[in-house]
Amino acid sequence: MSSIQIHIPEPCTVPWQSMSDAGENRRHCASCNKVITDFSGMSDEELLRYFRKNGNLCGRFSPMQLNRIIEQPQQEKRLWSKLLVPVFLTLAQIAGAPVQAQPAQNSKKQSHTITKSSATAASKTTTANGNTHILPTLTQPGKITISGQVTNTDTLCLRLAWITISTRYDTAKVYTDANGNYTATVSAKINDSISLKCFTMGFELSEDTLVVKPGTANFLCNFKLMKEPVLPPVSSYTVKFETCNFVMGEIVSNRQSRFKRLLNKIKRPFRRL
Repeated sequence: MSSIQIHIPEPCTVPWQSMSDAGENRRHCASCNKVITDFSGMSDEELLRYFRKNGNLCGRFSPMQLNRIIEQPQQEKRLWSKLLVPVFLTLAQIAGAPVQAQPAQNSKKQSHTITKSSATAASKTTTANGNTHILPTLTQPGKITISGQVTNTDTLCLRLAWITISTRYDTAKVYTDANGNYTATVSAKINDSISLKCFTMGFELSEDTLVVKPGTANFLCNFKLMKEPVLPPVSSYTVKFETCNFVMGEIVSNRQSRFKRLLNKIKRPFRRL
């Protein structure tokens, strides 16, 4: 049994609490002289396992368990479905390889030519740590070093503040050290904008934007963060409870037709793609 659908055509009106105890999750109804099983706490897998061993009987259910298709959860994919995805990906790569090969060669030649000509005309600069960087131009991006310090409004250094620096070429993410200092390097051209965001727990987000000028290779950008506003204490809470009306009665479980079960087996591997 791979799926069931549970119906209770005539729900029982006898209160569950008025029935006598008949064992674990069971009670005896004196009105119909039957034992009622409590299924309201069972999962779909437990329900399917129970109904494989037992036929139609009387039970107590939550409304969410009734009048819907209950299927066996798939713990793992079938073997053929595991092989299906790699086969499709391999065929797609083979089909797209000839189309992508020629543009890749052309782009490699073009980039090599541009780099060679621009590197000759570009100026260079030496940073504080001794590294040599090519200055940005209008056509060729260069390395931009951004450093600074993060403090609060009381000029106290903030440790482990999160700094995100973004250009149209790359993104750098760094933390501040014990003294609140940070340093990062990104790529940009002249007149490009550099976006900076600074954040740490308990403080508001701070943002800044820098514009690359000719001959510029280093920026100093300090952040002064403000504390987040403290929310006023809540004097009272309003809690609303909604009751769940359980349904009891004789169960009618309908199995799906053979055609629907076959159709579900065919669809099942593609749901996980």
